Amino acid sequence: MTLSLVPARTVPATRVAVGGLALFALASVVAGLFSPGYDPLREGISALAAVGMPAAPVMVAGFLALAAGTTAAGVALWQRLPRGIAGRTGAVLVMLCGALMVVVGLARQDCSDFVGACVAAEEAGTISGHHVLHQLVSLAVFTVLAVAPFLLAAGLRRNPARMPLGRWSALAGVVALVAVAALPTVGYGDLAGVVQRLVVLLLFGWPVLVAAVPVRD
Repeated sequence: MTLSLVPARTVPATRVAVGGLALFALASVVAGLFSPGYDPLREGISALAAVGMPAAPVMVAGFLALAAGTTAAGVALWQRLPRGIAGRTGAVLVMLCGALMVVVGLARQDCSDFVGACVAAEEAGTISGHHVLHQLVSLAVFTVLAVAPFLLAAGLRRNPARMPLGRWSALAGVVALVAVAALPTVGYGDLAGVVQRLVVLLLFGWPVLVAAVPVRD
């Protein structure tokens, strides 16, 4: 069983998955260009959609595109991993995260949560309910997507055409768990924005990659 440049069968959901992730990345770049004072090195992606940000509608649209893409990735994984309950469970978790990303996108932050003044407002409890909801649901999505690669790894091992990806999926899960745990506890100072983007790419990109990578039986 080897990876191939031409898949034996195309799953339409994979196109939506790749497109949703790409549109999200594009929205973050465009919104950043039209947000004076925003520092992508220090600030998180969600800050681009915060209340009062000039390009917030662009970033909200990006979050909704990511929600659609993540849901589609889960659907594609369900189709690609027909053997074993672990792979199917991982696919369902990815779909669930896609649905939760709608809440993340619409429940906007009050301020940039990696900036000192916003952190102080969070600690003082003076932020809005939608800011809190955004933070809690984002944490839930990050955690679930960090666990999903382990289930996908088990599912990949049960499906011979995709078995080579199994060990890589387990490794992705380990890295994701460490990164998600470190973001709110250790922090990354002036590079927090960069690290968050790398974590987001891993968490959301891995299910898309597993669903989309072509194989030959």
